[in-house]
Amino acid sequence: MLQFGDKTGCVYWDFNNSLWLSEGCYKVVNESDRFHTVCKCNHLTNFAALMDVSGREGNDQLKSILTYCCGVLSIIGLILTINLVLRSKISYDKNSRKGNLNELRSIITCNLCVCLLMTNMLVLFGMDRTNITVN
Repeated sequence: MLQFGDKTGCVYWDFNNSLWLSEGCYKVVNESDRFHTVCKCNHLTNFAALMDVSGREGNDQLKSILTYCCGVLSIIGLILTINLVLRSKISYDKNSRKGNLNELRSIITCNLCVCLLMTNMLVLFGMDRTNITVN
């Protein structure tokens, strides 16, 4: 099953051309509904379940609460980690002017935490702002 806007097509994977094809396959309209699509094909091949990109998956309140709680915990942990790394780097710099492997690890860890922090914030603050729809 492949989604094209409001249309649903039955397809199979063509290994020779590396693409989805619909020749020989069709949707059985009277046996299909919004939740299930019945396909029939006149050949044997490899079939797969494709990810639903049509937006039929509804927002569940429990999923939203879990996402916010885990996201906030992750943000708190990342802020604490960045703070700890920066404090250890500052105290290390006061004692020794030489750069070494520990300093490089601190920089890498701090950069990784900042990237993860921005990603988590983008997910939390942008999760419900998906007004653009693809038809």
